[in-house]
Amino acid sequence: MSKDLIDACKAEGWEVSRDARGSFKVVAEGREFPLTHPFAIHSKIYRTETNPDIKYNHLKRMHDILWPQYIDTWNYWDERRFREHCKQWKFITYAGGASSGKSHLAARLVLLYWLANPGKRTVLVASTSLESLNSRIFGYVVRFLFEASIALPFKYRRGNPPKILYKDNDKVHGIYAVAAKQGDDDRAIRDIIGRHPEEGMMVVLDESTDMPDSLLSALPNLQAGEIHFQLIAIGNSKSKNDLHGALSTPKDGWKSVDPLKDTMWETTQKDGLCMFFSCYESPAIYETDPVKRKKLEKFLVTRDQIDSKVLLYGKDSESFMRFVLGFWRIGSDDDTIISPTFLNEFGVRKSAEWGGYDDLSLVAGLDVAYSTGGDECILRLAVLGQDVQGRILMDFRHEELIFLIRISAAMGISAEIQIATQVIDILNRYNVTLDRLAVDANGQGRAIASVIQLKANSIYTPIKIWTVKYQGASTDKSFDVVIKGGLDLWTDIRDFIQTDQLRGIDEETLQQLSTRLITSSKASGKYSLEGKSAYKARMQNQNPALAHSPDRADALALCLQAAKIRMGFTPGQKREVARTHTFNLDKLYALADQEREESVDNQRIERIPTASFSGDDIFELFSEEAGIFQGLRK
Repeated sequence: MSKDLIDACKAEGWEVSRDARGSFKVVAEGREFPLTHPFAIHSKIYRTETNPDIKYNHLKRMHDILWPQYIDTWNYWDERRFREHCKQWKFITYAGGASSGKSHLAARLVLLYWLANPGKRTVLVASTSLESLNSRIFGYVVRFLFEASIALPFKYRRGNPPKILYKDNDKVHGIYAVAAKQGDDDRAIRDIIGRHPEEGMMVVLDESTDMPDSLLSALPNLQAGEIHFQLIAIGNSKSKNDLHGALSTPKDGWKSVDPLKDTMWETTQKDGLCMFFSCYESPAIYETDPVKRKKLEKFLVTRDQIDSKVLLYGKDSESFMRFVLGFWRIGSDDDTIISPTFLNEFGVRKSAEWGGYDDLSLVAGLDVAYSTGGDECILRLAVLGQDVQGRILMDFRHEELIFLIRISAAMGISAEIQIATQVIDILNRYNVTLDRLAVDANGQGRAIASVIQLKANSIYTPIKIWTVKYQGASTDKSFDVVIKGGLDLWTDIRDFIQTDQLRGIDEETLQQLSTRLITSSKASGKYSLEGKSAYKARMQNQNPALAHSPDRADALALCLQAAKIRMGFTPGQKREVARTHTFNLDKLYALADQEREESVDNQRIERIPTASFSGDDIFELFSEEAGIFQGLRK
């Protein structure tokens, strides 16, 4: 037995000798190890080495020892996946179409990572259902376990869900299957949290395009302590707003990425990387060895397959982009209510040019929040008036009229009173009456509206907007509230943007408007506005800096409702510019015309330089600028 191990270690290029006590020792990478199977030594170096190139070399040898049958099909896509795993990325996404080997290679990586120290490492393998787990990545993991060329220390336990353990009595370390599909958020999170391995944790999300965004809310729990952590999310690129797309969002924005040139980019996640495997760079196309290329063509996309799919789907179709090219459809805004492209078509960022013919009016919207964990209590005002063309516009003045209502537990005053006091102070400062204030009346907001009225001792009643889930709810007043679908509130915003009647919207609000989704119920077929908690979870995945409720946009929607209900503001609204044609006004217009003509004449005169009499250069100036005194100097 010792001779076999000695020969195996020497075959790896390592030195084998005896120490002073006569025990065999192996020297690899300048380190001493007891005589053991080369797989164990490679595992130790891969696990403890910090240099990513050295880690990769030993990880690759682990792979080749376990599965020599896959050495002949090893390709540059496989190498890229292994090399990036060996770096310090915490979040890696695999993006690409079908037949790019994403799940197949990830399953081998899962096993190698766990086997490097099975008694102290945990791997969670998630897919949308137990059936897909067994037929996809977890099924591959089990298959590769039994295909290994050497005996491995594992116990495969069938069940619901199945798992792979090192020790039967260990409930933490091992490889665990987890089902996580849209709608099962709480269940999926319960299956994930609570596991704290001693050394390392890997989470692999297969079919992550169809998994709940809130799944990653469990990650802070998983990353606790000093353990190694890495998440790999796999998917055929579907939507920039689903879990897979959010985790793949480029740090410099989607416009910074070209699918015909870029194969990987850093993402908005801290220590995040997206690896894109374009069908056009398939190893089955560029392999020069015909024997190896024939083997690769059995499971990787080929040129003939690409050409046939182009004819079948069309090169710019969603099916081709997702399942063949594997990239997010260019210009696709998915199911957002208001897209960035749509916003750019109108003057939402510009300030209004008021005509000065009518008085300007102010309205207000209050999005109520009591928490300090990402939801902000926002009061914003907006100016309503007639512009120089006679259109009725609403100008939000960018950041100027946005007010953060701060709540402090240290004050010893109820949150309701603190909110009411600050709101009343701001409304009085801008001379806005309470009947022009719209309040989100859901939850405790309904009581806030009453507290504000009582505190202000006002005869005016704030508008209480009660939002319901689905679109198309009655807008009739029910008792003391106006009932409105949440989606209706936001589609109203879109309608007024489309008629070019909203001005001065700040960038943060525009970002919120262009990223909130329309969702639908499979049971009823009804559409609704994405919930705040779901929006926060999704934005956390897309960019942690944006992980808060769309409070500014909600307050804007309330302002718009106040203008509609109290001021009669409607899409396309326009009034004739009021001009009184009196004799004095006509003289004023004539005088203004005369002043404009004189101004033009003065500008023409000012273009001729004034003489400085400082030398002969006066002649050059006049000659060049005005064309006079030509030929005077000889």
